[in-house]
Amino acid sequence: MPRVIEYFTQSGALVAYCREGAILKPGLISSGYHSVSLCGDTHLVHRLVLKAFIGPCPVGCEVLHGNGNKLDNNLSNLRYGTRSENMVDSVKHGTHSGGRKLSKESVILIREKLALGLRSTDLAKMFDVHPNTIYYIKVGKTW
Repeated sequence: MPRVIEYFTQSGALVAYCREGAILKPGLISSGYHSVSLCGDTHLVHRLVLKAFIGPCPVGCEVLHGNGNKLDNNLSNLRYGTRSENMVDSVKHGTHSGGRKLSKESVILIREKLALGLRSTDLAKMFDVHPNTIYYIKVGKTW
């Protein structure tokens, strides 16, 4: 991993400064996380922050967002934890879908509403699923 000299926030988004004159603004990937490209490789910002300030991720752990907001990459909101801890947190934050399954009819209706221009976030609330579920239907990753 490239040596990151400094992290700071700009307009609420984490920015990595890795070499003189280069400020890396994060992009948003399909899973809803910020990422940056460093020396040709894509890195998730939340992982970079903990690696830079806390150290490498312990075996069997992943990065957890304390408030459930994938876009909040402030060090105070991040910690290492197990997958199980992450699932418990997602239930606590209300970001876990609870294992609900959509019916074929619901998916057809979701596609129709997307075609009419309804927002994914509104549909997620309407069908009581995570916004990523709607996104995956939209791009054909599921169903």
